[in-house]
Amino acid sequence: MKKLFLLLTVATLFFSSCAGPQFFYDYDRQADFSKYKSYQFYSEMDTGLSDLDTGRVFEAIDSVLATKGFVKNASPDFKINLYASYTTRPSGSRIGLGIGGGGGNVGVGVSGGIPVGGPDTYMSLTIEFVEWPSNVLFWQTVIESRFNPQMDPKERSLFFKELIGEALGNYPPE
Repeated sequence: MKKLFLLLTVATLFFSSCAGPQFFYDYDRQADFSKYKSYQFYSEMDTGLSDLDTGRVFEAIDSVLATKGFVKNASPDFKINLYASYTTRPSGSRIGLGIGGGGGNVGVGVSGGIPVGGPDTYMSLTIEFVEWPSNVLFWQTVIESRFNPQMDPKERSLFFKELIGEALGNYPPE
């Protein structure tokens, strides 16, 4: 029984520490999504990303929207805005130590956790679809994900491609 409890505890800690990205959506319920067929990115954006990462995100959005039948156009039905921010959080990984003892019907124990590794970096990426030229927001997603600033260019491209693919997977809403 103790082995089963230990196994379940370790599995719970492992899977909670490996939680994937979270996606949050919001949209105008009155919007007629069938009228939006063409898009363009805003020409002036402070994305909060490096120029290279901004290009990777644009490329990923272009790819996903093209597979959904949207066309990039100089006079679009909607424009796309995006911005990102980064935060650092203390590592959630810890090694637990405990000591205890007892006898009869009395027991005493002391335990504590020691953080393992440095702080984790998290990225929050917001993508907004804005009706053009009225400039009215009609759809938005916020992606929160762990981010490794040490990724090489190939890993970064794959990272953004997977994030954007999942974030836009349910667009347009039904």
